Amino acid sequence: MLYIKRGQLVLNICNIYYKNSKTEQEVQRIANVINETINKQLNILNLNPQFVVLCVNSLLKNDIQLGSSNGFTSVFQSNITRQLERIRTLNKDDIDEYLYLLQNIAYKAHISKEYPISIECFTEVINNYNLDGKGIRPEVSVLDFVKNLESCKMIQQSRFDSNKYIFISSNYFSFFVAKNIVSLVSDSKMDNAVIDKLIKEMSFGVNGDILLYLAYILQSTIIIDSVYAKANEFFSGFDTEIILNPKKCNVGYLHLKKTKLLLDVPNKKDKKNNLKRREQDEEKIVKKKKEMIDYNYEEKDFDNTFIKIRQSIKYIELLSRLLPDFMHLNPKTTKDIVEGLYSYANKLIYYVLKPYEEFFEKDSKILEELYNDGDIPEEFRDENKFKQAIQQISHGFVLNVYNLVARLSSSKKTLYAFDNLCNKDLASNEILNLMVHENVEKLEDFASRILEIDSKYNDVLIENYLKQIIRHHCVKNSISYSGINQKVINKYLVANPDKKKVSQLRLGKRNK
Repeated sequence: MLYIKRGQLVLNICNIYYKNSKTEQEVQRIANVINETINKQLNILNLNPQFVVLCVNSLLKNDIQLGSSNGFTSVFQSNITRQLERIRTLNKDDIDEYLYLLQNIAYKAHISKEYPISIECFTEVINNYNLDGKGIRPEVSVLDFVKNLESCKMIQQSRFDSNKYIFISSNYFSFFVAKNIVSLVSDSKMDNAVIDKLIKEMSFGVNGDILLYLAYILQSTIIIDSVYAKANEFFSGFDTEIILNPKKCNVGYLHLKKTKLLLDVPNKKDKKNNLKRREQDEEKIVKKKKEMIDYNYEEKDFDNTFIKIRQSIKYIELLSRLLPDFMHLNPKTTKDIVEGLYSYANKLIYYVLKPYEEFFEKDSKILEELYNDGDIPEEFRDENKFKQAIQQISHGFVLNVYNLVARLSSSKKTLYAFDNLCNKDLASNEILNLMVHENVEKLEDFASRILEIDSKYNDVLIENYLKQIIRHHCVKNSISYSGINQKVINKYLVANPDKKKVSQLRLGKRNK
């Protein structure tokens, strides 16, 4: 169930749960928070209606804390059990047996990089299981096993080979691989080689998702500590961090030819389009989870620039996802990771954007060489337009990297850590910090920070970033247009590019 329909189902469950104990607005707010929370965990969840109902009921009963991925995995596991219960011929012992076989089959397929899973893989694992239990337990039929899993929609035939099977979602595959790794070695004796290999290859296939499940199943810091140690080692090879401060910026073209953005106050159409985009984004993730898992990678692939960027993003993503659920276990690790996320995000931005400075520093020489090849589209043959396009894409990249950290790591507890560990001499860190606030608080709670940052730097680039953060927040949330909210919106957003002030009519108020 994707964003819009799931939101309606969540709201319906909340209405039944609260009945007349909360106002319509309060229930809507709670439903929105739950839907957003589920959206953050798409890497480890399946979105069938049964799971959504289980999940929302658990959240409302406080079996799961909002933002807790570990709680989601327990509900996810319950959902798997319920799916197997649809097979009427199975009792509880049979279901435990199926779960054990599934994790062994998934693990064998993973370590042999064999996906979709061949019928031979099913047969080998089940035959070995039958052989070990000969005379002790009834044999499991390979044919019945596969048919039963198909009937309860756990697996399906591959489109490319009828003798091979895929899980309905790669989430199942990742989960069962992680379960088997945990069963092979205890937490205290976790094989570092297994974890190191997963971390090294986490940019490929399902390795990153397996690491997430391992962390949530083990409920210890062993995975997050290992990922952080490797991330620190990895990012130590980067030159430096982006500095966005106007007089100290080390990627100079970001501050060239600065033009104030004119962003309008979002209306109903903007909000509707935002919902549609969220729906499309989720659809892409779900579709990707149903496609074949790519195991076609080798050691030599790890050193090129594109893979280095992918690895950077994956380290940042994994640490951001894990931080909210594990920060209570080790204060020092939390401090290291929050400081690391500030640093890693800025190092990645510098690494990606710095090479483009040569387009601005060497006048038209590079462009002339490209023009002579005849491969430049006509609209970019104007040097100014070409440079403007680079600037625009670069500014978008800056905000996207910060948003990756903020969206995945934000919670009330992490906000406290991000605040106390923010270097307020760096505009880059202050922008990232503000985006964490934007994901946790209402506009009136962080509006004063916006005004402080703008006044402190008094720079068009920083102001443009602030405008985009404000508008993004207004599109996503229901905003009360009064007090400091009104002051901030009047200052940074306009209803019409020709007007400095926001139209009161646009805000749903009468002109006085």
